[in-house]
Amino acid sequence: MMYDSIKGLLIEAGSIDELAEKTGINKENLHKTIERYNELCEKGVDEDFGKDPATLIPMTEPPYYAIEESGACLTTVSGLKVNDRSQVLDTEGVAIEGLYALGNTSGSMFFGTYPHHISAVSHGRCLCFGYLVGRTLAGLE
Repeated sequence: MMYDSIKGLLIEAGSIDELAEKTGINKENLHKTIERYNELCEKGVDEDFGKDPATLIPMTEPPYYAIEESGACLTTVSGLKVNDRSQVLDTEGVAIEGLYALGNTSGSMFFGTYPHHISAVSHGRCLCFGYLVGRTLAGLE
């Protein structure tokens, strides 16, 4: 379903060189980046960014895809773990009194995924939960 929603935006190529040419990415840098990523896939550990090992899929066979994505509507998929009241949780899962995290500093909601087909969902979440935390801190909730 997600593929269908973005397929018109995808750039498809039969080789890394073709992908570099179509996207305007420096060919040498793209090759180095993909070589490093494939090396990490082979190790089974993302030493650079901590990607979940279950999602390390080597890029060794075409087709290759690229899509332009803007940071304006994205969020983190990690961040501080929070409960449904935006309270930050400690390593035992217990709320830390008086500590809240909102927006892109908080995690939990997008753990392991991000719904690319729902534009700016992290902004709406930030506004909504910011409002609720404000009411809590003002003693209205």
